[in-house]
Order: sequence, then structure tokens, then C-alpha cells
Amino acid sequence: MTPDVSLAEKLKPYIDWYKANWAELHPLEEYKWRAVKHFQKYFDIDAEDIALNLKESFGEAGNLLSGSMYMPLNMLIKNAKLSPDEVRMALVNLYDESKALSDRVSEFLTDFAAIHEKNIAAGNLRQNERDMQSERAVSVYLAFRYPAKHYLYKNSLWTGFKDEVGLGYPLLTHFPSILFGYGLIASQILDVLNADSELIELLHASEPEDESERHFLTQDLMYCISYHMLSVAK
Repeated sequence: MTPDVSLAEKLKPYIDWYKANWAELHPLEEYKWRAVKHFQKYFDIDAEDIALNLKESFGEAGNLLSGSMYMPLNMLIKNAKLSPDEVRMALVNLYDESKALSDRVSEFLTDFAAIHEKNIAAGNLRQNERDMQSERAVSVYLAFRYPAKHYLYKNSLWTGFKDEVGLGYPLLTHFPSILFGYGLIASQILDVLNADSELIELLHASEPEDESERHFLTQDLMYCISYHMLSVAK
């Protein structure tokens, strides 16, 4: 995909704002780096009690996987308690990097929905309980497992950032999958960030062991612009 021809120029004032406010912003968001380190330490797809392992390994994900009316981790764990082998296999397939991302995401959402419906039909879950899975939740599962390959995604974050900066990209629905398109665009943004030595020095000082190889930095820039920035000179 061809980059927005003026991507670096458009991002520059926002990156300058981000750097100028790093000392204030990073403490608010550093939990994401801590959470992925925690996951990498504890996650075991072969754990005898996969539900307990998921609860432990995602234990510091915070609002990335939980919030008001948003509980994908809770439903992942509930179904893993009831159908451990099926949930384990769904995650094994999701984490198979030899397969196309679009296929893996679609299959996981379909497979998990079927597991969830089976548990409702068996009377183990309430009829009105939704499975809560989405591209947003799947992006966390992927980014925590392979932080140097995947990006954290949230629709309101992306649209807020894109509209604010004025990026000339197609809608994510135009791609084979939302996460596939988002990853392509985020990687172009990452290339711009990698060229800013001052920003990279700030990151290294705060996160000397960045397991995401700046993928989390890319998401964090977008998040801070969407949710923390009041104004920026263009």
C-alpha cells in the first residue's frame, strides 16, 4: 500500500507535541508495556488449567480488555473454564503466524462464537450473555503474544487519530480485514517514528526493554492524540 505522500509532514507537529509532553503522558500509559511483559512471563498455551493461565497472563491488561459494558477477557476466561480444549485450540489457530491474519481473525471470532453458543445451549451461561469478542479484543490477544508483529487496535482511537491528523487512507473495511489494513497503515506510521531519534531516546529511557519493537509506541502516539491532546498547532 502506498503511504500517504505527506505522512511525515502531517505527523510532525503531533510527534513534537508527544515528545514535549512525554514526561506527563508516558506514566499514564506505561501500563501497556508492563502488561505485555507480564503476559510474556506467564502465558502458557499448554497450561493444564488454561482458564487460570489466561486470567494470570492477561492480569495487567486493564482497560485494554475490560471496561463498562466491555468484558472480552471475562468471557474468554468463562468459556475457557467450560470448554478448555476448544478455547485452547481457537487460540492455537489464532496464534499460528503461518496463516493469513485475515483468516485467523475471522476463524477465531467464528469459532469462539460457536463455543459460546454451545455453552449457552448447555445452560452454563445466561441466554443474554454475549461473547464480547471483536477485532479490538483480538488485537490485544495478538499484540501481547507477538508484540513485535501486531498493533493494539480500537476503532474510536483510530478514527479519532485519522480525522485529527487528516490522513489520506481508505476505510479499514476496504482491506481484507480491519486488523490487516490497520497493521499496514500503523507500520507506515512506525517508519516515521523510527526516523525520530529524539523520540526513540525518550522511549529507550522509559522502556529500555521494549518487547514490542516500538509497535506499542505507535499505538500510544495514536491513543494520546485521540484521548489526551487538547490542541496542537498545525
